[in-house]
Amino acid sequence: MKVKLKNKHMKRRRNMIIILVILSIVLTASITYVSVSLFTVRVRESRVKIAQGSSALAADIIDGDKINKWLSDGVDDEYKRTYTILKHVLDNTPDLKYLYVYQIREGGCHVVFDFDVDTVEGSHLGDFIEFDDTFLTLKETLLSGGRIDPIESNDSFGWLITNYEPICDSSGKCVAYAGADVSMT
Repeated sequence: MKVKLKNKHMKRRRNMIIILVILSIVLTASITYVSVSLFTVRVRESRVKIAQGSSALAADIIDGDKINKWLSDGVDDEYKRTYTILKHVLDNTPDLKYLYVYQIREGGCHVVFDFDVDTVEGSHLGDFIEFDDTFLTLKETLLSGGRIDPIESNDSFGWLITNYEPICDSSGKCVAYAGADVSMT
């Protein structure tokens, strides 16, 4: 009788331990999932703010009245100064991978500023770049000088958050966009 009672208690203990181990695993997995989810949301929010701030700063630095002059006449001293300041912004902003200024036209983008970064060579003033597939659905908004929400993409340039900030001339017309790509890696 004592042996049966002892075996019964041993089975209960073993079952209780198994239940506690399973509950611990489920609880740990749940906490890990929630923590990673919250971390991902916070990182995404942080990277969006970096992209928005960087593109807004670049747009503020650039004299919108000079965009068309630079595209038609080429580089001058003011272009060189602006280039140096924008490069400084790019080099000193954590997680900012690309910074560029494009004039959006019907056929695509005309480069105003674009920088060499790591192994990716930047384009030159006046170069033409076709619309990236990610932006085709936003083409009409960009052509009209409208604002777009930050875009998350994962392509040959990497996992990025992109923000475009309109650059306006003195009459208030959008003449180009400052683009900032922040790495999500």
